Amino acid sequence: MKTFLLPLLLLFSFGLYAQQKGSVYDSRNGKVYGTIQIGEQLWMTENLNFVTDTGSWCYDDSHENCALFGRTYDFHTAKNVCPETWSLPSKADVQKLFEYVGNQNTVASLKQGGDSGFDALMGGWRGEYNGSYHKGKETKFWTSTTGNAINSWYFGIYENQNIVRIDYDSRGMGFYVRCIKTQKN
Repeated sequence: MKTFLLPLLLLFSFGLYAQQKGSVYDSRNGKVYGTIQIGEQLWMTENLNFVTDTGSWCYDDSHENCALFGRTYDFHTAKNVCPETWSLPSKADVQKLFEYVGNQNTVASLKQGGDSGFDALMGGWRGEYNGSYHKGKETKFWTSTTGNAINSWYFGIYENQNIVRIDYDSRGMGFYVRCIKTQKN
C-alpha cells in the first residue's frame, strides 16, 4: 500500500504537470520565445510576433499590443509564419492538448499563470475587415486544419465564459499563432 501512495503524494506535491521549460531562438528577427513540454508536445509559451509584409496586425494597430500579445495573422499567413522546425498545430494537436490538461478546468490551466505553463493571454482578435475585439476576455489561435473553401479551424479560450472551443471561421480573420515543435516522422 505504501508504494502506491508515494507516487500519488508526489503528484499532488509537485502539481499535475511535469513541466520542462526552455526557449527557442527565432533567427529571422532575433526574438527568443519560451517553450513548455505539455504531455508529448512542445509548445511556445508566447504568441508569435514576427512581422510579415501582409496578413499580420497588432491588436488595435498598437505596437504596445504587439509587444504584449504578439501579432494576429490571417490563415494563409499563419500557415507559413512559424520558425523552421516549428509549425502551426493541427486540430488534432489542439484536441490532444485539451485532453492532456483535462477538459474540466482547461481555461484555468491554459491561461497565463495556469498550471500547464501554456500561458495564454486574453489578447482578443482582429475582425476580417479591421476592428479589434474582446481584449482581456478571450483569445483565438489558428490551427493548420482547413474546414472548407473559405473557413479554417481555430481554437479559442474564453475566460469570460470559462470555456475553450475548437471551431472554424473565415480565413481572413486575424487570430494569434502559437507554434508547436514539428514532430519527426
